[in-house]
This record gives sequence, C-alpha cells and structure tokens, in this order.
Amino acid sequence: MSPHSLGVYFEEKGLLHDCSLSLRESGRSSLVLFIQDVNLAFKGLPEYEGAASCLVQLDGVTDVEMVGNAASQKVYEASAEAVAQGAPEGTLLVTFWPEGSLKLKFSIATVTEEATL
Repeated sequence: MSPHSLGVYFEEKGLLHDCSLSLRESGRSSLVLFIQDVNLAFKGLPEYEGAASCLVQLDGVTDVEMVGNAASQKVYEASAEAVAQGAPEGTLLVTFWPEGSLKLKFSIATVTEEATL
C-alpha cells in the first residue's frame, strides 16, 4: 500500500487514537508495528467494530527518529503521507500521549488486520 493509502487507513481508524503499539525491526530496512486494537479510537461509540489486532509492515525504512518510549505510551495521532505528490516514498508520524513521537520515511506498507475475541 502506498504512503497515501496508509494515511487514509489511519484516518478510517480514528488516527489510531488511544491505541497501544509495539515496534519490531524486521530486517535491514523494515519495521513492523503491532497494534493491539486498531479500532480502539471508537470504543464505546456506534462505529466500534470490535477489537482487531493489526500488523503494519513498513519496507524501505530510513531516517528513523524516536523520542520517548512507544511501549509505555498511548498513540495520540498517527499519520502517513507521500513526501511529495506522486513520490513513492512517504513519511510516517506517530505522536504519543503524554509525550514522545516516532517519525520515519518508508516506501511500502502492508497492513494485516485480524478480529480478536
């Protein structure tokens, strides 16, 4: 999926607000984000589709900047966009509550979502 498409996915998921995520390197220029419940932004609302775990595999990862510890914080907002219109490379930005952020560049994203009980 393109950076723009990943950004649209995040928007459809409430920008991942209140989600917990963990990070794992998956090769030289790959990173996996594991999101425990990708629908959590809508919990308690009619839009909540139930719990669903999600893996976001990012390939072509460069320029990783991490401030704070993602493992101990909730996502405030996540976004992804192309670095320029029509460009294959994109930027991922995740801000955490109460503080911290993750910013990186990537070329391709693969999203795998699975309903959990």
